[in-house]
Formats: sequence, structure tokens, C-alpha cells
Amino acid sequence: MTPASRSSRAKKAPLPAADDAPRILSADELRRRAEERLGVYVAPAPAPGTDVIHELEVHQIELEMQNEELRLISFDLDAQRARFLDLFELAPVGYLTLNEKNFVRDANLAAARMLGIERRQLIGRPLSAFMSQADADALYLDRTLLKRTGKPQHRELSLRREDAEPLWVLLEWQSQVAAEGRAPSVHVTFTDISARKEAEESLRESGQNLRDVLAAVDDIIVVGTPDGRIAYANPAAAAKLGYSAADLEAMQVLDLHPPGTRTEAETVYTAIWRGEQNTHRLPLQNRSGALIPVDTRVWFGQWNGVDCVFGASRDPIREREVLHEFDWLFRRNPALAAMSSLPDGRFTEINDIWLQTLGYAREEVLGRTAEDLDLFVDPELQRAAAEQLQAQGRVSDLELQVRRKDGTVADGLFSGEIIESHGRQLFLTVMTDQTERKRAEEALRQVTDRLSLAVRASAAAPWDCCWCHSVRVR
Repeated sequence: MTPASRSSRAKKAPLPAADDAPRILSADELRRRAEERLGVYVAPAPAPGTDVIHELEVHQIELEMQNEELRLISFDLDAQRARFLDLFELAPVGYLTLNEKNFVRDANLAAARMLGIERRQLIGRPLSAFMSQADADALYLDRTLLKRTGKPQHRELSLRREDAEPLWVLLEWQSQVAAEGRAPSVHVTFTDISARKEAEESLRESGQNLRDVLAAVDDIIVVGTPDGRIAYANPAAAAKLGYSAADLEAMQVLDLHPPGTRTEAETVYTAIWRGEQNTHRLPLQNRSGALIPVDTRVWFGQWNGVDCVFGASRDPIREREVLHEFDWLFRRNPALAAMSSLPDGRFTEINDIWLQTLGYAREEVLGRTAEDLDLFVDPELQRAAAEQLQAQGRVSDLELQVRRKDGTVADGLFSGEIIESHGRQLFLTVMTDQTERKRAEEALRQVTDRLSLAVRASAAAPWDCCWCHSVRVR
């Protein structure tokens, strides 16, 4: 058998399995496989001088196997590149590659669409051209921190768009490992968070609605912080106590009581913060020194994101008038409000927004219980809230899902308190509808998950992977 015929027949030997393709063999492994492949065709009794021929044939097969390995690796890299480009182009989030001067070097279709500009017009422009000067300065600081620490940087900012409203985005920076001979660059991903910002604005407006409600009450309303400062006092408090709003917010809650009762007042407020007391009859003192007899009821809540105690002080003589005002405010409260009797839990009053949001008529609700209406999606959570109510006299910031009359589900944030009226105990609940905010958060979570996958993919297969084209198969 001639070397040529051996070589020709060796070429017809089976190639390595596809699972072994993207792996460079060691020299010993390559030699062993080449000899195994050649050994199938080598005569058992070698003729004189065949050692050199055998070595040449083995070397030739080694080269062919190396060439095949490189070809398979090249195919695998091309497939990875194609998958990555699909992810890059079809992702729902914006991707940019910036050079060392923060100019756009590459962009996907989502980035161009979100910025309202054609991709070819986006390439070569500085990212700062799409933001305010303040955000551009923050952008520079983020890039500096990224370069110094190597840790990804995040920032929420508003991007300017061509012929459109600004777009709120979550911007993330991540360094890209530069190929040899190439300048370093940065991956930038940005996710549309406009829906979340709208939800936050809606919550802010709800806080303003609370201020408006408190401002409309003729009772003295004071909000106290855990360290005893006055965080807010309504106009009625300023008018009846003779202080300006600024004066009140610079004072301590104890300053509102006569000096002779402040020791007692301190004891009472300590008990209130411990949850041991929710009413008191300590008199107030106005700026001129006159005493104001009041009945005060307190409850807990948040003011500007801080846990606070709310106190409503009223003149007992005017209680009937106040109840009338309460009824007016209850019905016109922008949040869903309901009152139910204790301990049977039957609805005694419902405001209009409650009926509109959940789709009931008033006569379908009054006298019935939440169980009768199959109102709560998770009855176990509702029972746990009822147990907390019995133990503490109030519930605050509980997330519960309620079922509308048509069967759809709404997400609510509940707060409630046991109140007394004409010798009866009633449970007053207020629900803030969070359905749209929850939807926005879920959409953001899904986008963030996809973004995380994209970032991991970019770490495994850099965007600028043109080096793979340098591999050639002979």
C-alpha cells in the first residue's frame, strides 16, 4: 500500500462526534487518535523504511483532524454569534456600545426606537446629547466609577427624544473586555420605566390627596415623628393654637400641652408608641396660654415615608358636627373606604369610589360580609388581618387582592382601625388601588430578567467578536 493510497483512504475515516467539536485536542490525544485512525489501514507487517512513511501519514492525519476541529469551532462561534445578534437586535430593552469618549459605537433596534431616531443617525453621537446637563454630569461620574471599580453602575434618568415626550429609563453600565489591539468600550442597557414612574407619581398624588383631606378637617390634626417632632399640622391646628405652620413644624408634640401636664403627656405618648393606648384627654394650650379641652384619638401611618403617629383632637361639644363632616369626607375619599360592624363584619357604609371600582350597587353590599361577596382572593390572608385587628385594634399597609363583581382581581393596599360611634365598634378600612402599579412592576421585573440574560450572554460572547472571522480552514 502506497502512502498516497493510505492517505486517501484515511481521509474517508469518520470524523470526531459533533459533541467533541468545539475543543482543541492536546498533542498526545491528537497523536493517539491519528494513529488509531491510520492503524485501521496500516499493514500488520511494515516494510523496511516504513517508519518515516508512517510518521508522515500520522502527521498528515493530525493536520486534517486539527483542520476539522478548527472548522467545527468556527461553525460553533458563528452559531453563537448569530444567537447573540438575534438577542441583541430583538431584545425589548435598548443596548448601546460606547467608546472611551461615551460616543455610540453600536446600537440595537430597540435603542433607536426608544430614542425616536434612526439607528444610522444614532451611531457616532454622544449619549449625553439625549439628556439634560445634570444627567450628563452624572453620566460622567458613573463612567469614572465604572473605570475605577469595574463594578456595574445603575442610574434612573430621563432621556430626551426627537418629537416625543422624555422617556424615563433605568440605565446600566458594564465594562466590556477589549480584544487585543482594540480600544476599551462599555455596554449600556436601558429599560423603559415610564409606567413605574407614572405609578410613583400616582402614589405621590395620593399623598397630596391625604394632605388635602387633612387640611379640610376642622379638627386639630398633628402628625408626630418617633423622636417627638411635629412633622405636619393642618390649618385648623394653626388657627386654633395661634401658631403658623412653620412655627408648629419647628416644635415638639409635648410643646402643645400645658407645662404642668407634660410629664403626664410624655407617659401617655410612650404608651401610644408601644401600642398600649390610642386615645387621651390631655388638654392643649394655645399661643396665648389659654387651655383647649379636647378628646384625642391617635393612629399610626406614614408621612413622607417615615412611620409616624397621627393625632386628631376635637372639641367634644362639636362631635355631632364632626361626624357629619366625617361622613362627607368618607363618601368623597379618593381611596376605597368601607365601614363594617364588629364582631359580625357586616358592611354598614361604603363610599362611592369603592362601589365604582369593584362594580357593586350599594344595596348589594350593605348588610353583607366580605365572605358573602367572596371579596378576598386569599381568605387566609384576610383572616390573618382580622386576627391582627383583634389583637392590635388596627392594621396598616397590608397587601391583599380583592375580587370585583365581574370576577377580575384588583391589588389593594389596606389600612384600617377600630373606631367607636354611638357605643358601637366599627371597623374602618381604606384601600388604595395598586393594580396598575403592580402591573408596571411585573412588566419591569420581566424586562429586568431578560436584561440579566442579555448581560450574561454578552459576557460569554462579546459584541465585538469579529476575531472569530480570523479563523480559516485549510
